[in-house]
Formats: sequence, structure tokens, C-alpha cells
Amino acid sequence: MAFFHVIWILLNIGLAIGLFILSYRNFRLFSERYGYLPSGLLFILTAGMCQSPNKVQEKQSVGVFERVIPVKAQLSHGLTSRTIPLLELPTISLFQQVQINHQSRSDSAQVSSQIYLTGWATGLRWEPIYSTVDISRNNELSYSTSGVFEWRLLSFTIYRQPKFFEGKLSLSSKPGFM
Repeated sequence: MAFFHVIWILLNIGLAIGLFILSYRNFRLFSERYGYLPSGLLFILTAGMCQSPNKVQEKQSVGVFERVIPVKAQLSHGLTSRTIPLLELPTISLFQQVQINHQSRSDSAQVSSQIYLTGWATGLRWEPIYSTVDISRNNELSYSTSGVFEWRLLSFTIYRQPKFFEGKLSLSSKPGFM
């Protein structure tokens, strides 16, 4: 998948540069044939159809899932945080951040799970679907996460690839990046 991702980035960049060169050549030919006034109007109409930076742009989806779970294990009180690497490719990484808030004298804990894509994600978009996190009696955090990678070519979705990640992590180890 890593090799395919690098090829996909290069294809997106190559097509974008090719479209820019083609548009520039066509605009020059139009301007030589019809003059500057119609060319200026064509440029203004074309620029008006493009998305301006002031409009809301599509951002990478970040899935935030929260729930309260019963605690059967001995957890430290307060906030515990873990970062779980789900997928690592040459230019991107997919992480799940899990925060457990356990109050003293409580038999439950609030769990917040956040899945996010970092890095240079040209031509690739992550859309989270769900995430569940549970804590077992032996202080093990088990997680299950799913979502869809959208492979895009010049902002058009070409392929939707469902992904599923699951695993276990010991909570008795040091907090932080795991």
C-alpha cells in the first residue's frame, strides 16, 4: 500500500501541473485570437468558478467518539492518555488518541477516542465510521476502529477502501506514545 500511495501522490501532482499548463496555453491562444477584453472576462468567469479561500474548505475528518464504560480494573485516578499508531505510510500516519478520565470512588470512566490522519495526504482522505474502547479486568485497553480511505484524483473520489483496526494495549505501561 505504501508504494501505491507514493504513486498516487505523484499522479495527482502530475495531473495538476498538466492541467495548469494546458489551461495557460489555451488562455494565451484565446487572448491572441479574441483580444484582451474577452480574455479578461473569460479569466474573471473562470476564477469566479474556482473555490475561494474564504469559503469553507473541506477538511480531513477527525472522528471523536465518547462514552462512559464500567471499570472492573484498578485504574489510576485522573486523566490517562495513550496514542496508538494504526497505520504508517511514507507520507502519512493514522493515529488513535484515547483518553480515559477516571474519578476517585467511581465504578465507571469516561473514554474519549479520536482518530486522525497526519502528514502529506495528497489524494487521500480518511473518513472515520466508528471506534470502541474497552478496559478489561487485567488493565488492558482493547480498541476497535473502522473507517474509509477515499482515494481521490483531482478532488474526485476514485475508490473507497474500508479499513478496520483492532488491538490491545497494556494500561500498566508508561503513558504517552505507544
